[in-house]
Amino acid sequence: MNDQIDSPLTHSKLQNTQAYANQNNMVSANKIFAVAIWIFAASGGFVSFEPSLFELLGAIIIPIAYMCGYTPHPKHALLTLSSFMLIGAGIITFVVSPELGTDWIRYHFITIFILMTMMFFASVAHEKPHWVEKYIIPAMIIAAAMTSILGILGYMGIGYNQFTLYGRAKGAFKDPNVFATFLILPIIYCVAAWIRYGIFKFAYRYFLFLIIFAGIFLSFSRAAWGISFLSLIMISCLAPFTNKDNPHSKTRLVIIIGIASILLIVGFIVIMSIESTREMVLLRLQPQDYDTAEGGRFDRYSDMFPMIAADPWGKGHIYFGTIYGEDPHNTWLKMFISFGWLGGLSHLLLTVSTLFVGIYGMIRNTPWQIASISLVIAYLGLTLEALIIDVDHWRVYYVIIGLIWGLAFTSTTKYKSA
Repeated sequence: MNDQIDSPLTHSKLQNTQAYANQNNMVSANKIFAVAIWIFAASGGFVSFEPSLFELLGAIIIPIAYMCGYTPHPKHALLTLSSFMLIGAGIITFVVSPELGTDWIRYHFITIFILMTMMFFASVAHEKPHWVEKYIIPAMIIAAAMTSILGILGYMGIGYNQFTLYGRAKGAFKDPNVFATFLILPIIYCVAAWIRYGIFKFAYRYFLFLIIFAGIFLSFSRAAWGISFLSLIMISCLAPFTNKDNPHSKTRLVIIIGIASILLIVGFIVIMSIESTREMVLLRLQPQDYDTAEGGRFDRYSDMFPMIAADPWGKGHIYFGTIYGEDPHNTWLKMFISFGWLGGLSHLLLTVSTLFVGIYGMIRNTPWQIASISLVIAYLGLTLEALIIDVDHWRVYYVIIGLIWGLAFTSTTKYKSA
């Protein structure tokens, strides 16, 4: 009896059964992780309070993912280096100026968390590149549509105090500018996917596209308006190159541009037919005193350079605001003022390296090339917006950076074996 149990044939069956069970467990774990990633990515569209669901989920998912092997890749060395430079700069700032107290500790803790989130999405995109288009960006599109609906309802008077600010839609965000910026990548990818995969494959997204467009418009964010317009032009020019072997790609592009134009024109006419909206648009298109007047946003930029030169260790994130009553509204200068020269240089390294890595990822002929192009276009817009506003704690900014790095260096074999 014992000989029968220990026979090679029986032992082989036991091994096969164990292997099958392990494989099923792995598949189940992957499905659970995919759902968690989807919810985590979508939660970035609902951050009207802190800690938000995004932070709470990240505090659980990121450590578990790291323990399961989702760690920074060696090719992400510059991304890791810039992160540690900024973390180190924040510690130095506190050591030199301990009077910054708990406010700075809390601020820097949030900075560290956001950097960890960036590294996490880089690791996930590197290990599971197909998940970017399958789970992460679709989750952001759904979240963008949902938070846009909240912003639209608020603008219409339903939940006005919760979903608007100064008469501008903000959805489930604290600020209309952050709200509008979150919506830019979804509309870019909607157009890109139609060009790449066909106008009928994601037909339901025409409705979502229109909702998201309305959200951007009703945010009355001039930066988001301009970036969205330029981004859609760029994706319309670049996306066809990912489908150049298809003889119908040019026809498809013309059809998509026509459909998108009709949707935007109809939406614009409907929105502008509302008198209060039309007045707000005309007001937002005029130069604002807080931008151009003496002592305004742009005038204060010149005051920052002597501050930066005088203190290489940084003065903390609230120093500028205590003098002028508000933040610098320039991320580049704010990083130097808050974190010192090392912090400013870390942001410069992060930005320049991400742009170069992003361009490298764009030109690679990969199954996720259209996602890379969409991400880089969105990131370029955010980089320009950083010149006139503070994006240093915008979650979507760091998620996009992580995805760009993750897709740029991953092997196509990961996609084929997935």
